Amino acid sequence: MVTGKLLRVILKVVVLLALAVLVASASQFIWAYFTSPQSVARFEHSTTMPLDPKYFSESRRDWLLTVDDPTFYDHHGIDGRTRGAGYTTITQGLVKILFFDDFRPGLFRWRKVKQTIIALAFNARISKDEQLMLFVNAVYLGSRDGHDVRGFSAASEEYFGKPFAQISDEEYLQLLAMILAPDKFSIATHPDKNRERVQRIRRLLAGECRPVGVQDVEYEECVP
Repeated sequence: MVTGKLLRVILKVVVLLALAVLVASASQFIWAYFTSPQSVARFEHSTTMPLDPKYFSESRRDWLLTVDDPTFYDHHGIDGRTRGAGYTTITQGLVKILFFDDFRPGLFRWRKVKQTIIALAFNARISKDEQLMLFVNAVYLGSRDGHDVRGFSAASEEYFGKPFAQISDEEYLQLLAMILAPDKFSIATHPDKNRERVQRIRRLLAGECRPVGVQDVEYEECVP
């Protein structure tokens, strides 16, 4: 039988652990808030940034957000409720690129928690328009001949042999289809799977169906 003294000890331990987590989370947030501009500056200095989303057509920008992050301009860096959005926002995707060398959730998914805290701080410091510009130039879109293909500009040249400004809407949708799982839906190695996902995306964009839950990211259960 648990005694009152033991209960008090357990309660103190729980409180101390909660305080430690709170302090660690607050420290992580503050650190990320103040270092985010430097992280962005380093990335921009070391990477070619050929695309600016403001030069996308309105429809292409809307398609990107509908497929990858429907509440991008409304959320604070994270979104765990929107149907079909999954649990990784554009902001969290950027955090993976800028703050982690090799992102893996790890034991008890501590890195996912860390990613979430950093995303909240990053979003509070970096404007949505700048985040979107970083994303279209940094998003991973598969690998070819042993090197990563990052950004829509590089992917357009790699997969279609022409600049981004010259690709068709169909080719653009093929690139969008890869974002979720670049290797699984690769234009080069799995064209049939890519084509199938493009068809599902077209149904979604046309309003013919909607995902049934947050994790219905492949729209397999997309219902009218």
